[in-house]
Amino acid sequence: MYSETPLEPPFTAPRARFASLWLFVMCALLLPALLPGSAAQAQVLRQMEVERVTNNRAFVFQDYPGYAAVYIESSIPNLSIASNLDIIADLSDPASGVYRVIILPRPQALYFRAPGYMEARMSTGVLNARQVIELRIDPQDRSITDTGDLLIRSEPSSATFTVEGLPGTYSTPHSFTNIIAQTYNIRVELPDHETKHVIVRVDPLRPTVRDVVLTPTFGFLNLNTPNATLFLATDEVPEYRVTYTPNRSIRLDTGTYSYRISRPNYEDETGRFTIEPGRTSMLEVSLRPTYGFLVVNTPDAQLFLRNTAGGDERLQPYQRQQPVQIDAGTYSFRVQRNFFQPVSGNITIRPGETSFLAPELSPDFATLRVRANAPNFQLRATDSNAPATNNSSEINLERGLRTVVVSAQGYADLSLRVNARPGERIDTTVVLESLAARQDRQRREQLPRGILNVSTDMPDAEIFINGERRGQGEISISVVPDSYEIEVRHPHLARQKSRVTVGSAAVVEQNLVLLPSKGQAVLLSALLPGTGHLYTNRNRGYFYLAGAAAAAGFTVWARFDYLAAGERYENAQLRYQQASSLEDAARYRADVLKEFGNQSTAYDNMMLGLAVFGGVYAVQMLDVLILRPRSGYRDSRQTVQAGFGPQGASLTLRF
Repeated sequence: MYSETPLEPPFTAPRARFASLWLFVMCALLLPALLPGSAAQAQVLRQMEVERVTNNRAFVFQDYPGYAAVYIESSIPNLSIASNLDIIADLSDPASGVYRVIILPRPQALYFRAPGYMEARMSTGVLNARQVIELRIDPQDRSITDTGDLLIRSEPSSATFTVEGLPGTYSTPHSFTNIIAQTYNIRVELPDHETKHVIVRVDPLRPTVRDVVLTPTFGFLNLNTPNATLFLATDEVPEYRVTYTPNRSIRLDTGTYSYRISRPNYEDETGRFTIEPGRTSMLEVSLRPTYGFLVVNTPDAQLFLRNTAGGDERLQPYQRQQPVQIDAGTYSFRVQRNFFQPVSGNITIRPGETSFLAPELSPDFATLRVRANAPNFQLRATDSNAPATNNSSEINLERGLRTVVVSAQGYADLSLRVNARPGERIDTTVVLESLAARQDRQRREQLPRGILNVSTDMPDAEIFINGERRGQGEISISVVPDSYEIEVRHPHLARQKSRVTVGSAAVVEQNLVLLPSKGQAVLLSALLPGTGHLYTNRNRGYFYLAGAAAAAGFTVWARFDYLAAGERYENAQLRYQQASSLEDAARYRADVLKEFGNQSTAYDNMMLGLAVFGGVYAVQMLDVLILRPRSGYRDSRQTVQAGFGPQGASLTLRF
């Protein structure tokens, strides 16, 4: 019902209503004493009779135009009204027995409660805005006299509870027998659990059992990160430290937490999680280390590191091929080792990863390898402290000019001067003089010396005596009586060697001819094209040799092709002669003509190869006959020289 007038208080109830109320109250107080056995168990609750009234009363919703209203007249004191949705406003005046509440304009359930009375309920049905429900609530004349049994249980057990109308506090599970069959409000409590309010209706016909599941106000957290520290915080509580054991549950109050997990040498991990009632939350955190590992593969060296972000250079101990824990970052490194050149650079250590450092240290010394004619010889350096080697025929020398002594039992020591350069490997061969040979040489040095005359046909040729350069073109030297090796070298001619023996007070002449012989060059070119030019140190001999070989090879191939083509031609001609039809004869005739052409081509190729070979042969022969080599040919004149010496007459022939 709608009206344009504002909400008004109800009219005052008549005096008879107050008399009835007094009577009901007195009955409620005296009835428990009159009922046998009931006072020790429960207070008798009277029932309320809710009656819907229809009249023409209308209200104006000035302050709540979009809501509905409930208007109640009741003689029951301290009446309270509740809804399963919400009470928007309570405008009641309990002293006058008039109750007015503003509710949502939707279907809902209304609950009416008063001390000493059983709870009453009703459904509003469909409601519209500005609609008013008018009710009258009066106590019923009769009281509840039926009894029943009630069992209260909880999960978990051992909870305490109170029952409205029953004295004392009870613990679950608990049974009541022969209590008034009515509706009871029960409050169940258990530490660390939410308090539950339940309403139980005792059935007089069968035992009533009510199970109450209590919701805990805590949950559990399981953290699997070892050796770390856990810090928690909520919106109300600042950060605090929590002690925990990995993979064991931590009991926490329900709610949302911010966490921080800290561990030395690892980055802090932060986040949020929610603890739900009675449930275990799993927190799986993999902390990222703030360090990495470095493996150095250089033996017997020192490693120096300096963080590029700042700091001083420090010595980093390490064992070869063993990982070393280092804070993550970029470092300048320096690897040094005695008698080796240091290596420096940059290396980045990434968190949780292994970096490898294997610099190749270049030796700061040279290595001398010696071959000698004496067994079990030894090497020693008089002015070098370079590291030793595992090979007795090798010795390491510090950079610079060094002296190495080669010694062997039964041989005279030999000193070598070596210019050692870092990283250089020097190979040399030495001939140690036996002690007996030295004594013999010293004896011969007491004898009269001899004269060794060496000459060559090239004035600019270098002359070497026992590997030592002694002059050019022609030399004459005084030597100790001994055997000598003579070598003549020229940049454009082949080397010539000879060994002579010079006696005491003797004169020995040795002429070494370097220039080639023209006759020998012509003979070689005639036998194999190009070899005469190679004999005279002319590189175009390779061209003549390659051209002649190619022409000869082509000619041989053409010859075999010519023979094969001739055989195919004869077979084709035979098939043509034996043809049994004109069609076969025409086909075989075409084959004969084809094979004849192939044979002619092969013959032409063979002639071409012979012509090219002949041309190369002729040109290189003319070249070797007409053109002289750079240094010319050997003089063809013959010279006869005679002389007398301490050992008798000597005769020298030069051609």
